[in-house]
Amino acid sequence: MTKPTKRKATAAGAKTEEDFALFATLTSLRDSMKKQVTPMTRGILLSYDLVLKRGRFFQAQPFPKGYRRGKAQDCYGNSSKLAMFKLGLTYCEGTVLCQFGTLVDHAWCVTDDGKVIDVTLKNTGLSYFGVPFTLEELEKVTAFPALDELVDAELAKDAT
Repeated sequence: MTKPTKRKATAAGAKTEEDFALFATLTSLRDSMKKQVTPMTRGILLSYDLVLKRGRFFQAQPFPKGYRRGKAQDCYGNSSKLAMFKLGLTYCEGTVLCQFGTLVDHAWCVTDDGKVIDVTLKNTGLSYFGVPFTLEELEKVTAFPALDELVDAELAKDAT
């Protein structure tokens, strides 16, 4: 990992080896996309840029007491509903590093102190990196993933 990438990961809150590996992978994927940008791949590049710019790391934890698991493969629905109805939680979207090095686009909630509440994955992720959304931003979302709406807005700006 280059020193600038390590500095950016640290600024985003990376603490563990898994955090730094996740950030390096996302940076590498973004850099690969830059080399082959076409009108078709512009949105993907913007998505990586957005997550790397606005994203931060959140602390994984075992499934906490007092929560119920949501439906499998409905992380956006599970997490958005939880954030809307449970005070003190913030909705996030981004990437989770799972066991065996698998990266998954995902949504989860975080507590005020940055601890992940993931009501979708059966096994807690090793590292969570994503963009937090305010309740006001979440209420304006018309389709999930919400990050796609932010990317679409950027693409619309570029088109004008």
